[in-house]
Amino acid sequence: MENKNWKRKLFAIYTGQFFSLLSSSAVQFSIIWWLTDTTGSPLVLTLAGLAGFLPQALVGPFAGTLTDRYSRKMLMILADMTVALGSLLLFASMYFSEPSIALTVLVLIIRSLAAAFHMPAMQASVPLLAPEEHLTNVAGWGQTVSSVSNIAGPALGMSLLAVHSLEWVLLLDVLGASIACTSLLFIRIPRMSITKDRVSSSFITEMKEGYFAIVEHPLLLKLTIVMTVAAVLYIPLGTYFPLITRNHFEKGVVEAGIVEIAFAIGLIVGGR
Repeated sequence: MENKNWKRKLFAIYTGQFFSLLSSSAVQFSIIWWLTDTTGSPLVLTLAGLAGFLPQALVGPFAGTLTDRYSRKMLMILADMTVALGSLLLFASMYFSEPSIALTVLVLIIRSLAAAFHMPAMQASVPLLAPEEHLTNVAGWGQTVSSVSNIAGPALGMSLLAVHSLEWVLLLDVLGASIACTSLLFIRIPRMSITKDRVSSSFITEMKEGYFAIVEHPLLLKLTIVMTVAAVLYIPLGTYFPLITRNHFEKGVVEAGIVEIAFAIGLIVGGR
């Protein structure tokens, strides 16, 4: 592993990814609020919640294995650019014609699929850059970037929606992805050495190895089950916060943004 200037490399990566995560969080909040304000339909929000959560949940177990086979740097760039292109497509649709609910849900699916590959690629890159004795601290940096993005994203989306329409907020994704990809272009992320046996092994074989690695460690298995149950039960519920804010309390985008920020802060505090 090349440890030379590892702090500078990780700082550049985390800075770029901060802008990517921040813009994605702002756009995600803005899309959900637009669907709420436009339709006021629980069914539409249910579809939006499933579109944002289910693809990532289904593809996630396979994404980790694919990450080990290909360039993590390229996977992160492709994921960021895919999110940006999806938002650009939705921007063009809204700017030149009537907004489409179906296209909006499709874009949410695209964003979820991209996130399924981006997260494991990012997490797998850190051990290849940072010395082993600093991995705990570096993981904390990543959590800080993610937490701040989750808090600041809805605040940014709320502020922009108060003065602009959704299509202009969507361009944030293009800006955030451009910054993230540019920072990655100038950083070399080493590829993990793979033995001949690993090269010849099948995709399914590697999936089984990952499964048994979790099952053989009871504590890790329990943690995985708890995290999965929590994600299935609570993450989709967040989709209804804007609907409750609008229909029950008869409030607007500012109040919906405050609710999202409070929820993000609660997740951080509860995870400590």
